[in-house]
Amino acid sequence: MKTVLLGSVAALVAAASASAQSIDYATMQDMFGEPVTLGATGAPQRASEVPATMIIITREDIARFPALDIADILGRYAGVDVDRYTRGQADVSIRGYNQPYNPRLLVLIDGRQVYLDHYAYVNWSALPVQLDEIQQIEVVKGPQAALYGFNAVSGVVNIITRDPSQDEWASVTASAGSGEYREASGVFGRQLGERFAVRASLGAGKADEFDGGVRGSEEGYTANEPWDRVRGALELQGQLTDSIRFSAEATYAHTIQTELLPYYQLGYTDTQLASYKGELEADTGLGLLSARVYRNDAYVGYSTTSAQSDNIPFDNSVTVGQLQLLSKVGANNTLRFGAEYRHNELDPTLSASDGVTEYDVASLSAMWNRTLTATLEATGAVRFDSLSLSRTASPNPALSVFEQADYDRTIEEFGYNFALVWIPAAGHTVRASTARGVQVPSLVEFGLAHSTRVSTPFGTIPVGISGDPSIEPAIVTAYELAYETGLGQSARFQAALFRTETADYKGIFGTAPDLLPPAAPTLQFLFSNQGDTTVNGLELSLEDANQADAWRWRLSATALDVEDDLTVNQVAFVYPVDFEASTPSYRLKADLGWTQGRWSLDGFASVTDEHTAIRQAQFGLITREAIDSQIELSARAAFALTDQLTVEANAAQLNYGGGERVNAGPELESRLWASVTASF
Repeated sequence: MKTVLLGSVAALVAAASASAQSIDYATMQDMFGEPVTLGATGAPQRASEVPATMIIITREDIARFPALDIADILGRYAGVDVDRYTRGQADVSIRGYNQPYNPRLLVLIDGRQVYLDHYAYVNWSALPVQLDEIQQIEVVKGPQAALYGFNAVSGVVNIITRDPSQDEWASVTASAGSGEYREASGVFGRQLGERFAVRASLGAGKADEFDGGVRGSEEGYTANEPWDRVRGALELQGQLTDSIRFSAEATYAHTIQTELLPYYQLGYTDTQLASYKGELEADTGLGLLSARVYRNDAYVGYSTTSAQSDNIPFDNSVTVGQLQLLSKVGANNTLRFGAEYRHNELDPTLSASDGVTEYDVASLSAMWNRTLTATLEATGAVRFDSLSLSRTASPNPALSVFEQADYDRTIEEFGYNFALVWIPAAGHTVRASTARGVQVPSLVEFGLAHSTRVSTPFGTIPVGISGDPSIEPAIVTAYELAYETGLGQSARFQAALFRTETADYKGIFGTAPDLLPPAAPTLQFLFSNQGDTTVNGLELSLEDANQADAWRWRLSATALDVEDDLTVNQVAFVYPVDFEASTPSYRLKADLGWTQGRWSLDGFASVTDEHTAIRQAQFGLITREAIDSQIELSARAAFALTDQLTVEANAAQLNYGGGERVNAGPELESRLWASVTASF
């Protein structure tokens, strides 16, 4: 059996971080007959030998999906649930527990976190990357705290862009379709002499919201503004010496869209994101040393009444510094040591005098991979995080019962990943693993101080919605047994049996006040820990493994059994949480594609079991609605007019027509569009 740090791969590696672009992924895939990844341990590995259940989506895979964003792509795979709520908003979960603003999934682009810390979610529409510039997408399932830190509790999605130092490209794409959809984008990668290279991308799109996007007066929400987005990225890479490499990147994204908010009300959001990143990597006598520094700035304005009125601003910035050393010790050991510092701050209030909620995190991590025998490999990784919370001033006493001193708090937690990989015979892999992840409270859960008015039989009254500085992290522990094998030369089978336990689940406020006068200035609604929940599951997939065949196909099935042990909703359903009922017990998925000459055709189908959707038409009125079992069909047809010009027709949810109720959001419509791509 090959060791984890492959000799052929190591010769080409120029970075040890999880985001390293400098592996020649296409060459490695051709060499080994399968994708190569750094996503599971931070060290390069063949996909069949990683100590975690992974999905690796290649550039060729991405090109054949009828997709307008990465969420559309991820939903085609086993164990990944995607709920699209509006034209621009989708939420993604791994192995259950999907919800609006899902906080359990960490997402990275080239190692930089794009998970938004203020509310702990991912705005998939605002990711500053075009589909045409992605090299591959890696989905690591299960808690990954030891490598990635806080909040990687259900998994990690690592998006790796193309490396202009190894490949050159330029293309533009124009699209138009139903709902007044139109979008244009361009991507560019070029070498600048022998030592430098540049990558750039820019895109802008607009479309009408779904016709059922506001559900009328039922929501008390009158905005029906179009979805709108602009995204751009610019990266410069350089080889300073034969052993030292650097990169510098800046990105920007701006989206305006209707969203289903965490408390299941529709809202209008204006999101502006900017990031700045620098990396330095050196091949030293000790091993591969990498340093990364980046800053994410996010401004998000919310309204639950109408567009651009009653705006609730959130201003969040996070600064991260990371240092990592990857070493090969002898023939059988790979070691990785890491240190990280993070500063995170949020001003979520309408008054500057209320102070800024902030925390600093210092982290240390280590990973050891050892080849025990010719067929057995062990990987262990641990990480320690120390978080120091503070606030620059006391919240407005009319809005919150907490004082500045309540925010002086330290949280210390550890995470781990342990796995055994056994290859009893060529083409057969067995994995046994366990992991512990930490889901730290978001800045909103710690420090929000907001007032609103709610209707009662006695008229409208003021209430306070507040974070709680004493809220505890949720602890996620997972166990998994997985097996995969080739079935001759034509197919590959994968199976995974898993159990994930979440203790001290953190939830949104309910419709019953947590504090009453005189203990509080007004009725107070708090974020809180709300009990425990466990999921047991099984994933099965069977896919085509013959790359030379004109046909391609994939079948998958996921079964989930969720058991809640919550401390809320014991008497009445007043908190919007019910994972037992809201998680479909099974999902079935099938893909079929064909390429011959200049034609490429692909079809996709999925079946989702019946489940329950939580809805809150107006604050204080939480209901549950039965969602029937559903079938979704999507398709893509492409024709290459020349080697540089391709036209395609796409249909996502083509059987939904003018609207189908499939989740807690508005009715989801078919999305039809055509695209033209010119390469240079």
